[in-house]
Amino acid sequence: MIHASPIRIVPYRYTLLSFIFLLCHLFSVDGSAGTIELSAGGSYQKSTYAGGSYSSVRTTGGNFGYYFWNQSSLEFSYQEQVNRDEFVGVQSSTYHDRVLSLNWVQNFASRQAKIQPYLKGGVGQLNRDARVIDSQNRIQRAETSSVTVVGGAGLRLFMTRTLAIRGEVNSFLSGGRISSWNQNYAWTVGVSYMF
Repeated sequence: MIHASPIRIVPYRYTLLSFIFLLCHLFSVDGSAGTIELSAGGSYQKSTYAGGSYSSVRTTGGNFGYYFWNQSSLEFSYQEQVNRDEFVGVQSSTYHDRVLSLNWVQNFASRQAKIQPYLKGGVGQLNRDARVIDSQNRIQRAETSSVTVVGGAGLRLFMTRTLAIRGEVNSFLSGGRISSWNQNYAWTVGVSYMF
């Protein structure tokens, strides 16, 4: 008598990820292609004013990049920024932004260089939650979501062959207008790991 083992069904998302990973390896055209980069970073700024008023900005983020060629990668990126302005007795406001994006990253030095400048550009989804409290404790809230164009520049300084300090500035262009670059931008410093 033959006993059949039960068929194991692989969840769709794992099958899709495996297929994408296989395609990435098949279309990699040079010896250093196929490298994966994981990075994380953040920044914090605070200004304090008279009477206990302050303004602060906290930014955190992470990236997953795949190198198809020696100097080019495709990167999935998540960035979160919280801006708080507290003017005692007048108004308090909080803006919480989250951006998920897909970016093309172009390096301007070989992968073996210790210092690697780069530019990045892509498209993403910007989600913003805003809350303002006035002097009478009335709360106004607003939520917006929009597609945004992402532009950025950065620098990697390699400490070892696989570990680098990474600094970058990103701008999220409202409506894709370059003139809006200074309305939504953030800088981060962090680490990158290549494998």
